[in-house]
Amino acid sequence: MQVRAVMNTQVRVVAEDMEVRQALKRMKKNNTGLFIVKDDHHVGGILSSRDVLELQEINKGRLNTLKVRDLMNRNVQFVYEDQSVHSIRAIMKEKKLNYLVVLNRKNKITGFCTRSSVGLNAE
Repeated sequence: MQVRAVMNTQVRVVAEDMEVRQALKRMKKNNTGLFIVKDDHHVGGILSSRDVLELQEINKGRLNTLKVRDLMNRNVQFVYEDQSVHSIRAIMKEKKLNYLVVLNRKNKITGFCTRSSVGLNAE
């Protein structure tokens, strides 16, 4: 089975300089827990609600002043939509990743995969 069969195609993008508070409101409005962080044509990271919750305790009291760039995960890995789910599962296990950005062969973002979408438990 190929990644395109299990990936989420609801790609939501935010800018690095957006306030975290504003990004969280947008997550709620769009019913999503993940944003790809992008400026111009460069993907700089991923912001997930999980990351925000984990880092909120560390940044207690500063959440209103933080920007997306302050909390985003910069360890972004890319895979292609025609790769096998089996190979993606192995990458996520080996590198202990929760998300992978999915590209087509023209290197355009077409979606993302989560651990659960490929049949793995959350780390």
